[in-house]
Amino acid sequence: MTTPARFRFSARRRRALLALAATGCGPWLAGVVEAAEPATGGWPARPLRLLCPLGAGTSADGVARLVARGLGDALGQSVIVENRPGAATNIASELAARAPADGYTLLFGTSSLAILPATAGARAIDAEQAFVPVSILTTQPLLIAAHPTFKGSTFADIVRMAKEQPETIAFSTSGIGGVGHLAAAWAMTRANIKLVHIPYTATRALTDVLSGQVPLAFSFPGTVLPLIRAGQLKGIAVTGLKRLDAAPEIPTLDEAGLPGFDVSNWLGILAPAGTPADIVDRLHRELVQVMATPDVQSRLRAIGFEIVAGTPAEFQQTLRQETARWKSVVAAAELRFNRVRARRGGTICPRSWQPVEH
Repeated sequence: MTTPARFRFSARRRRALLALAATGCGPWLAGVVEAAEPATGGWPARPLRLLCPLGAGTSADGVARLVARGLGDALGQSVIVENRPGAATNIASELAARAPADGYTLLFGTSSLAILPATAGARAIDAEQAFVPVSILTTQPLLIAAHPTFKGSTFADIVRMAKEQPETIAFSTSGIGGVGHLAAAWAMTRANIKLVHIPYTATRALTDVLSGQVPLAFSFPGTVLPLIRAGQLKGIAVTGLKRLDAAPEIPTLDEAGLPGFDVSNWLGILAPAGTPADIVDRLHRELVQVMATPDVQSRLRAIGFEIVAGTPAEFQQTLRQETARWKSVVAAAELRFNRVRARRGGTICPRSWQPVEH
C-alpha cells in the first residue's frame, strides 16, 4: 500500500518525532509516527490474478478455475484466471517471473517448468531462481490408449510388435517437448524400442487416434477415460506407480515390465521470487483447505487426478529432482530440439520459443 503524501516523513523527521514522543510531548505524536510507516498488513486488498499457461477448456484450466474459486472465497478477494498459452508454457512463466513480488500475481505451474531446461536450454525459465513454490496441488499420470482395432492390448504387445517391425507404430501427443512426448521417449529407451512420434496441439491430439489413422496416444485420463468408457478407445497402461482410482482395471507401466517407471504431470501454484514469506504461508494454508474440500476432491479424482497439497519445501525438492531427471531422459533418448521464436498476437515474441524436434 502506498503511504499518502501527507504522512511521508524523512528518516531524520521520524527520529525527531520519536524523541519528542519519548519526552511526553503528546500521545497524538505516536499516532502520527505510526501513520508515517508504510502498512505491511492488509493483504489481499484487491483481486489476485492466476496465470495459466494452457488454453481455456484444457484440463489444467479446469483445475485452475476450480482452485481459484475456492482460494478466492478463502481470501475474500476474487482470484482471476488469466490464460496465457504458448511457447510451450513459457509465455505465462515469463510474465509471472517479471510480475511484482507482492502476492497479487501467481503462476499456475505445470511439469513443463521442470522439462523446459532439458528442451530449451538457456531459453528456459529457471524456476528455482524465478519463483518461490507455494504448493503442488495435484498430480496426474498419463494414460496410454489405443484405437479398438489396434491388435495389441498390453504394453508387452506393443514392445513385441515394435521389435518385430521397428518404427512402424505411431503414437500421438499434445506436442513436441511436452510431458507426453518425454514420457514416451523414456518408455522407449527403457524398453529398447522405437515408435513414431506424431505431435499435435493439445485440442487435436486424439483426432487421428479416434479415426484409426494413429494407433496409440499418450494423453491424460481426463481426456481419454470418457472415450475408453464409450468404447471409442481402449486403455493400455498408466504411467504412474499407482493404478487410477477411476480406472483400476488398467495396469501401470511398472507392472507391465518397466520397474519404477513413474511419470505424472503436476499442477501447482508458484509466486514470483521475493514474495514475502507470510503471504506464501497464507496461500499455502488456504490451498490446503481448498484441496481438502469434498467437492474439489471428488471432482478431481473422477478424472484421474491425485490430491497432493504439498508444502513449499516439497515442491522445491520436486522441481530440483524432476529437472535433473528430464535432462537425463532427453540425453539418453538422444533428442535434439531447435529453438525458434514463437509468435504472439501477430508479432515475434523474442524471449519465447517453440521446440522443434529433429
